[in-house]
Amino acid sequence: MVYAAAWQTHQPVGTVVLDLVSKHAPELKHLFVQKSARGAGAGTALCAWTEKRAAQAGFDTLYLSVGVENQAARRLYERLGFTPAGKTTTTTYQYVDDDGQKQWATETDDLFEKTLAG
Repeated sequence: MVYAAAWQTHQPVGTVVLDLVSKHAPELKHLFVQKSARGAGAGTALCAWTEKRAAQAGFDTLYLSVGVENQAARRLYERLGFTPAGKTTTTTYQYVDDDGQKQWATETDDLFEKTLAG
């Protein structure tokens, strides 16, 4: 896995992970941009960085999963050229909340793909 961060005036405003060994490798994962920095290009820049690194690693397609209810992220990915790959998965997982308590969540995601420039 490769991690990257976007910075604005000496402050990190976003992060992304490029997973080169996932089931749908390479996979863009965990893209996050702080609310105060959204709309300023950090998400677009992190996606472009991920695409470039995946292409440099010899891949011709980049994948990502996005929640079926996450319309803002879906719009971003579609604007950047990602298209639905026709696969939907539902995952239930446990996490620790802000109060240190274990919680369960269920998430339904669509797989998206993008052909990378060679």
